[in-house]
Amino acid sequence: MPLSESYPMDVTTRIANIIEKRKYLAQKIEGVEGNLKTLSAALQQLEERRNYLSRQIGEKRKVARLKKISIHWRRSLSAS
Repeated sequence: MPLSESYPMDVTTRIANIIEKRKYLAQKIEGVEGNLKTLSAALQQLEERRNYLSRQIGEKRKVARLKKISIHWRRSLSAS
């Protein structure tokens, strides 16, 4: 068999193998992305609850502590 006839099949097979290997990574990334969206929504809910409590408390020291917690969350997210 001449080299020119076997070469295209080898390339096609190699490309198919690469695509197959990357499917797993794409699925894994989709799962991680879903988890991040869930965590983001939970953090948003906590932020909303913090804002609600800040308005209800009225004591400056306690409100400042709640705001400090919120800043800590943002720093943790931006650092990762």
